[in-house]
Amino acid sequence: MKARLIAAWVPGLFFLVGVLGILALHAMVEEHERDRIQLETHITAEQVRIRLEAWIDARVAVVQHLGNKQFIDQNDIENLFSDQARNLLGLYPGIQAINYIDDYWVIRIITPVESNLPALNHDLHDHPNASVVASLTRAAETGKIFSTTVIDLLQGGKGIATYQTLLDKNNLALGYINGVFRITLMLDTCLSEKNLRERFQFRFVEENGSIAYLHSESGTGEEWDFADEQSVRIADRYWTLKLAPTPAYLASSGNRADDIMALTGLILVAMLALVLRALLLRQAALRDSQAKYRLLVENQNDLVVQYGPEGRFLYVSPSYCQVFGKTEEELLGSDVLPRIHEDDRESGIRSLASLTEQPHRSYHEQRVMTLDGWRWLAWSNRAVLNAAGKMEAVTAVGRDITTRRKLEEQLIQSQKMQAIGLLAGGIAHDFNNLLHAILNNLEFVLQEFQPKGQTRQDLEQVRLGVDKAIVLTRQLLAFSRQQVLKPATLDLNGVIGDMLQMMRRMIDDSITIDFAPAADRVRIHADRGQVEQIFMNLCVNSQDAIPGTGTITVRTEAREIDAEFCETHPDAKPGKYGVLTVEDTGQGMTPEVLKRIFEPFFTTKEVGQGTGLGLASIYGIVRQHDGLMVVESEPGHGSKFSVFLPRSEMEVTPAKKTPSKPVAGGDETILLAEDNEDVRRLAVRVLEKGGYKVLVAVDGEEAVAVFRKHADEVDLVMLDLVMPRLGGREAGEQIRRMKGQVKILFASGYDPTSVGREIRELDGADLLMKPFGIPELLGKVREILDQA
Repeated sequence: MKARLIAAWVPGLFFLVGVLGILALHAMVEEHERDRIQLETHITAEQVRIRLEAWIDARVAVVQHLGNKQFIDQNDIENLFSDQARNLLGLYPGIQAINYIDDYWVIRIITPVESNLPALNHDLHDHPNASVVASLTRAAETGKIFSTTVIDLLQGGKGIATYQTLLDKNNLALGYINGVFRITLMLDTCLSEKNLRERFQFRFVEENGSIAYLHSESGTGEEWDFADEQSVRIADRYWTLKLAPTPAYLASSGNRADDIMALTGLILVAMLALVLRALLLRQAALRDSQAKYRLLVENQNDLVVQYGPEGRFLYVSPSYCQVFGKTEEELLGSDVLPRIHEDDRESGIRSLASLTEQPHRSYHEQRVMTLDGWRWLAWSNRAVLNAAGKMEAVTAVGRDITTRRKLEEQLIQSQKMQAIGLLAGGIAHDFNNLLHAILNNLEFVLQEFQPKGQTRQDLEQVRLGVDKAIVLTRQLLAFSRQQVLKPATLDLNGVIGDMLQMMRRMIDDSITIDFAPAADRVRIHADRGQVEQIFMNLCVNSQDAIPGTGTITVRTEAREIDAEFCETHPDAKPGKYGVLTVEDTGQGMTPEVLKRIFEPFFTTKEVGQGTGLGLASIYGIVRQHDGLMVVESEPGHGSKFSVFLPRSEMEVTPAKKTPSKPVAGGDETILLAEDNEDVRRLAVRVLEKGGYKVLVAVDGEEAVAVFRKHADEVDLVMLDLVMPRLGGREAGEQIRRMKGQVKILFASGYDPTSVGREIRELDGADLLMKPFGIPELLGKVREILDQA
């Protein structure tokens, strides 16, 4: 912690001091630069003042010289004035005009003529600017030179004019000499240097505050930076000069090298501070890393080990020591292999051998003997290489995957059961048709010949064998989840309560059955007959597992399965379930037996004691109901079977009790569709013998075609649920679209697509399970035809 605090504030302090020093130095340089600019501006303003005053004085002196005793009389002026004035203008550029004004204040001679012609013969008494009259008056009175303020020149534009009495050689007045100075011409000529005009902006303001001249890039001068003011004498008047550097000159005069040096210094200080911080943090991080690594390795659940090429431990984490119940001292230097299951040693050796090649990493799973017995561990291995690229050691991180392996085994077992179920369903379907033919032919023999004595007993034994085969077939169909269900909303407490009396009579008296029903009603969506079958098979199975006396405990409850439960039970789905639990105090099962209890024909009983289909049929029934079975058992501690069936929010469906009636025939017309020839032939024979007219079809498509032709005649349509080309359900839907109220009877021994669950959606449709006898067929047909 202390190291991190030092790493945090020492670089910051270093950076702060460095930045302040560089900023102070840069501020000093900037101040010096400002002083330089101010001084340069002041000197330039002085130079402009001196130059302009000298420039004006020189031109005024020229005009004064021309007017001082140069002419004898008016004729002399007329003859010589223009030439002399022209010579002076050539020597002193920047003068707009030199004029001669007579005693009546009329401009009589102008030089040069071309650019000043509008002023010729103009009476200055009429000049609009009072400054002109005032200056002429004072010049006449004193004989001295006087200038005007800035006026509108007669030639056009702005300028100033000087007036002085023109004296002859005898010192007598001959009139006035007039010098005209256009402002722009005067100042553009005097201050024409490029550097001056590019670097500085300036203005001239008269005594009355009017701006006489402005050269500016930014405003009229009120907010100029580094401005300097000077008083400039213009003839006999004073103007104010304001001069300042232009923004462009200020921008370019900044010493970029100083800024670059300052920026470079800041960057250097920042880099040094960062380097210092990085070094301090690295030092602190190294300490923290060492502490964290120690904390991580010593407290994590994953197992971390390192061992040399010879397979002996160089390092073991505390978690590894805990799993194996050994101390670090006991494990260091010991061999790895003795703890590994014999069947997994070779794959582990191959995995470690691959570390000598790129990418020097490997993965393998193995069983190891831990403090809790054999456990599955998954290892991620990485080679530790020396400078020469040779493997010096192996670092491995292991994780317990025993639970995952169990789930994988459960999934494989589930897929295996599904495959066996498909096979069993196919066999049961074909077997059902054979049994159907045997059963019906047997009943025909018994009805027509009415044998007696030993012959009848023999035939009854055949019938008994057929009935057992039917039960066996239905168990196979139950396991394969291909029997046709008749689901309804049931009260689980009521169904089990109704079955208990019969089960207590069936179960040996030495075994007690205890029932603990749920406090509240548990409603489930299931086939009542199948739920009864589940309960009966579980009780019989528990009885067989109890040697001598014991107890079977039956419970019902409402439970909700969440995602956490589903993680350890791959077949489970989240939701609300009703749970039937049958627990016994029997011998229990070994893990090997527990893995196979739902396989068809698997049994631990002696030959002839069982078929091995009881639990298999329960498994199929539960799975066909979208339910789940959970079995817990240990040798010597009994077994516990928990059946989860989906709960229903609907009201309980009342049980229907159909009164027994004598089998009767009729004269109605029945359309029969059956793909099996033997079953079809026998059904036709039974129905025709009952007095019915039968229309025959060999599949669903033919049934639809026959019905279309005889729709008005057909009173009942009997369809096998599973047929080629077009199944019974689909054929029934098409027939209903042609005649909505026609009565339909489906017949089937199995349902591979679970369509039978929805046959009730067709109003007036019913179901007859194969194989069925003559009374069952005639009774069901009559029952449906007699319905309103």
